[in-house]
Amino acid sequence: MIAIPTHNRKGYVELCANALNGTVDATDVFVFDDASTSYHAENLAEWFEVPLEHVHNTSSKLGPDGNAMRIMR
Repeated sequence: MIAIPTHNRKGYVELCANALNGTVDATDVFVFDDASTSYHAENLAEWFEVPLEHVHNTSSKLGPDGNAMRIMR
């Protein structure tokens, strides 16, 4: 499993997606967004070429530590 934490910084997120796409099976990639305002879950699913069910959003900002804990759970 590859877990990718995101929060805004659209350019870096797209750069990460472009670098990752085609290198691993999309069924193993999960994106954990921390209440971004620069893009939506649909954008992340498209950029990372994963099913929408693999994108997990939160409505309130958890911060880096909170988002890491959410990934680990």
